[in-house]
Parts: sequence; C-alpha cells; structure tokens
Amino acid sequence: MARFKDILSRLKNTPEMKAARVQMKLALMLDRVMRRRCMTKADLAEQMNCSRSYVTQALRGDKNFSILSLAKFATVLDCEISVNFIPKDIYEQNFERIKYLIKTYDLERNKLAYSEAKSVQSKQSRNVDLTQVRLECESDEAINLAA
Repeated sequence: MARFKDILSRLKNTPEMKAARVQMKLALMLDRVMRRRCMTKADLAEQMNCSRSYVTQALRGDKNFSILSLAKFATVLDCEISVNFIPKDIYEQNFERIKYLIKTYDLERNKLAYSEAKSVQSKQSRNVDLTQVRLECESDEAINLAA
C-alpha cells in the first residue's frame, strides 16, 4: 500500500497533473458562473462566437485554455480573472482552512440562492393566483353583461 501512496504522491506533483487540476477547476468555475447567470452552453457559445462543442469540451475539462480564451469566457460571463501562485508550504498549511472557508461560503451562498428562489417562486405563484382570479372575475363580468 505504501508503494501506491508513493507513486500517487509523485504523480500529483507532475506538471501534467497540476495542469489537469487547473483545467478541472476552470471548468467547474465556468459551470458555476454559467448557472448563476442562467446561461446555457448554446448561449455562451453564441456570445463567444464559437461552437457549442468548444464550450462543452471546456466545461468537461477537455480543452487547454489559452489566456485569450479565458479572457473571452470572462468577458462574456462578466467576470474578472485571478491567477495565484502560492508557495507549496503555505498552501499546505492553509489548505484545510481554505477548504472550510470555501465550503462555508458555498453553503451560505446556496442558502441565499434557495431563499431567493423560494421568494421568487412564492411571488410567481401569487401572481398566477391573482391572474386566475382576474380571469375568473372578467369571465363572470362577461357572463353578467351577456345576460
């Protein structure tokens, strides 16, 4: 078992694995922003003047991003790009704390999004109910006028 851990540890630190992790992180971030903007792959492709398959490949983590393509995604999604080089020892010291903060932030953001969605849903259902009442009243008036 120790041999497997050693091999895995060596693989994690290769440039190829680091690049693959960055690609996946980028794909996840793009997907999150698209969801927040209620944007489909087709919408994004259209606004970027590229094919839907390019966007799909990017979101799967299959595409190597150039800085220009990242800038295009950021422009269309109305985002800024931030790149950080963190010394490994500092990253490892703070990794658990960072994971906790990100998880807490995500949970709070999800709670807020859920409450906003419930509020919108509640307003929409009230609007539907009011529209139904209006239609029923108008049809009653029409019937009364016809009589």
